[in-house]
Amino acid sequence: PDSVSANPYGFFQWLPLPEKTDGYHFEVQAGKRGVTVLCSDRFAVGNTAQFAAIRLATCSPRTMADLENGLQIIQTLIKENQTVIQREEFII
Repeated sequence: PDSVSANPYGFFQWLPLPEKTDGYHFEVQAGKRGVTVLCSDRFAVGNTAQFAAIRLATCSPRTMADLENGLQIIQTLIKENQTVIQREEFII
């Protein structure tokens, strides 16, 4: 998609990932840290190599604190992947 969901009341939100970030590997990394997300590749048909995103289920966490913790983990992963991508490697 060219844009992400702008509906603040939606059950799911799409978070674009930085350029060169592989959505599937990001999904695996998040899972290892206890955060379940789905990469956009799971929902795509055709070539989507130019767009990587993860789907966040904002309705799934039991508490607001759980949601905030999960989002902080995702933010950390994004920062870590940006640093590694600059060296042309991937965290797996």
